[in-house]
Amino acid sequence: MTFTTMVAAKNSAPALKTEITSRTWRLKAAMFVVFLFFSPFLYPLSLPSVALSQEASSRPAPVSPSKDAIRPWRVIYLQAGPYRDYLMNLVGLSSALKELNLVEKAFPYLNTEAKFPDDISHDIVLSIPNHAYTADRPKRPDPLIKENIEPSQEADAAQLWTWLSKNAGGDRLIFLADGFYSADWDDVKLANIKVEIIQRLKRDEADMVIAMGTAASQAMICDDITKAVLSVSATDPIAAGLTKDKEFSGRDNVHVQVESGKLERQLTMFHNLFKFKTLGVPYDSTEEGRKTMGVETIEKVAQEKGFKIISCFTNLEIPDLEKSSANLTSCLKRLSEESEAIYLTVNNGMAPEGMANILAPIIAYGRPSFSQKGPVETRLGVLMSLAEDDFINSGRFEAKVIEQILLGQKPGNISQHYVAPLTLALNIKMAMIIGWDPPFEVLAAIDQLFDQVAGQQ
Repeated sequence: MTFTTMVAAKNSAPALKTEITSRTWRLKAAMFVVFLFFSPFLYPLSLPSVALSQEASSRPAPVSPSKDAIRPWRVIYLQAGPYRDYLMNLVGLSSALKELNLVEKAFPYLNTEAKFPDDISHDIVLSIPNHAYTADRPKRPDPLIKENIEPSQEADAAQLWTWLSKNAGGDRLIFLADGFYSADWDDVKLANIKVEIIQRLKRDEADMVIAMGTAASQAMICDDITKAVLSVSATDPIAAGLTKDKEFSGRDNVHVQVESGKLERQLTMFHNLFKFKTLGVPYDSTEEGRKTMGVETIEKVAQEKGFKIISCFTNLEIPDLEKSSANLTSCLKRLSEESEAIYLTVNNGMAPEGMANILAPIIAYGRPSFSQKGPVETRLGVLMSLAEDDFINSGRFEAKVIEQILLGQKPGNISQHYVAPLTLALNIKMAMIIGWDPPFEVLAAIDQLFDQVAGQQ
């Protein structure tokens, strides 16, 4: 979509449209500035979604399938708790596995299947991005036609896993019906599940574990597990100790999807735009929670760029989402007063239902805000984000990893470096509320523009 078309589509902001249209003569000149201004941190956007070049140059040569590689692989899934991104990652992975003919059926994603399975919940239907709809599947089924509606924050992958265990088919992968584990954000429960999975693997009841998220990956990457472990959706896997580096895990049985440099690019962009001297960052009070949020990387960038981190520690990674959201809001009241800008980390408190309260102190103090998670939060009112918004690319990357494992390659010998196609999103209404006039080089580079803010008319 061109910039002019994008702006014209925002009929609910006529004053803004008129303002931008009146200055379109400057756009060509601005495009040159875009290259100079954004090249340090937007260059990865032009790279392939799957880092095939790095993979081809660094991984060992393919091996011939062994007897074990030909038989079906039985798969277990572990998550620390229900979370929207885990569901969307699983949707993207299942679709990509079907593209590679590793399963016979997958939940509809980027294809023209018009009918959704009857036994699939609305949350899973909502994980399909708007642009995936085609002439054969022109809209979400009733009552889900409302534009930009999203799965709930606690949307769970359990039902999708059950559907896959019954329907995926094929002779390459078996999604074990009793192989879905969720700790419901309870550390004690996660520890107990870890023991159970280790015992099952030692009894040879499964061949592969998909560990979704940082905490689940930390539980599964251990000396007691020698079966294949695939770590997906970890925020900062190197800092969390999941892998020795971005290319290879250092363990024969472990593959960690590493989207390196994303947090650095986010923070570099944010600082280049606003030149803040203090940045407010809400953190979880536990060490595991801080690793999930990429604390080490945030502090590293702050030191390099010369700004100070104003921290607020509270309980965010807890099962009670209402309490988590209230804790986050309390933190933001202090951070908005003491900091010049706010960096909103990935955490359970960022629930759509509580977004109006979360944004209130940010609006009251007129602070620019940046979402670590991505456009889904910019759509609700956070000022900016730079992150992946389509999980099919991540799914394709991981599906190719699984394909190589099935052919006999060791997980630890497969390149982990995933180059994601990042989406730059801006909430123009929030910009107007806090009194920020985005430079034209920013507007010209925007992929998604939103004009609604939770709790604002």
